[in-house]
Amino acid sequence: MKKKAFTLIFTLVFALQNFIAFADYFAYVTGKEGVEVINVATNKVLTTIPFSAEAKSIAITPDGKFAYATIGRDVSVIDVATNAIVKAIIDLGDPNAIAISPKEKIAYVAQNSSSSIHVINTATNTIIKEITLVSPASDVAFSPSINLAYASNPESKSLSTIDTDTSTHKTFYTEDASRGIAITPDGEFLFLANSNQDNVSKMDRTLSLIGHVSVGSNPQKIAITPDGNFAYVTNQNSKNVSVINTKTNALVTTVLVGEGPKGIAITPDGSFAYTVNNGSNDVSVIDIATNSVTTTIPVGVSNPSMIAITPNLDFTPQGNLTATAESKSNSFLVESDIYIQLSWSWSTPLEESIPIQYNIHRDGVLIATIAGGDTRIYKDYNREKNKVYSYLIIAEDEQGPLASATTTIKAK
Repeated sequence: MKKKAFTLIFTLVFALQNFIAFADYFAYVTGKEGVEVINVATNKVLTTIPFSAEAKSIAITPDGKFAYATIGRDVSVIDVATNAIVKAIIDLGDPNAIAISPKEKIAYVAQNSSSSIHVINTATNTIIKEITLVSPASDVAFSPSINLAYASNPESKSLSTIDTDTSTHKTFYTEDASRGIAITPDGEFLFLANSNQDNVSKMDRTLSLIGHVSVGSNPQKIAITPDGNFAYVTNQNSKNVSVINTKTNALVTTVLVGEGPKGIAITPDGSFAYTVNNGSNDVSVIDIATNSVTTTIPVGVSNPSMIAITPNLDFTPQGNLTATAESKSNSFLVESDIYIQLSWSWSTPLEESIPIQYNIHRDGVLIATIAGGDTRIYKDYNREKNKVYSYLIIAEDEQGPLASATTTIKAK
């Protein structure tokens, strides 16, 4: 048979002043057997990362490259591009809640059975300090605006503030046994889930109480929309999520979800909230515009608990990336041997912006990393006839992304 080629050329050239955001988000859900990865674009489970011990909590670095999960006595570091475990930080005791600073390369790991918080340097993946609080912390959150972290200590009915530069801390005693903590994007206000009182506290950043809002039974975790206008609270015993107007500190509505909701996260574009339902082994997807559940995603891990969603990878392009896609089949192989040939070129007026590698993603999954250069070709073999494929090519240097190009093509 004759060699055939169907060509779709897609050229995407970014001017230097433009701003790019990647729209593909991935949700990481912890459970008894490991971590489940969900493609937010399709709301399908992408893969399961197995562990020999229960995955309890998870957080993702601000650059979206790594996920840190508390597993048994350890913290495991997951490469988000490949979903491979690249490091295990072992023997932390009984690690539970974990949070990563939005500004500094540190992670705080709280313990279930002790008052310690271990500080991990995320650049070296080593423990650099241990902070002792008055009682075990249930949750930890970093301020986005100042070098301060907050820890909720329900056993002692207290909150701790931790100076992230010096690791010194102060204790503030309250009337509430607070668990989940969320901070508004401007860093001005805290919202705390009080499980024993079935309400949520609103405080300013000095921990002065502003007021309470009654919610459902046994509130667990809180997530705040990127615009800072609404807080979403999981109520484990009443199988629902309370929506609070953060400005008026008033309940807006209640959304029925699955059994035993615990963890919750909101997509970086503010469109959807994802709740992890511990009792029904699924994830509910709430449309924030309508406050209604649009999808329920069954997960393969039992007792799912916490969730983290990859961030927006926004950057200013440092050059021009041009991509071309062609659908081809080899004449000397079987009819079904269809492949997509990608080619691209790079140019920039900035001498220091030279890619060291190109990461190629197909349908949101990294499939190859090619060494840097002016022009490159990659052949994606064994494609399915008449299926549409979406490709994303990202040029990177040592500091991160430089530019990207996308194309969609039907295999023929």
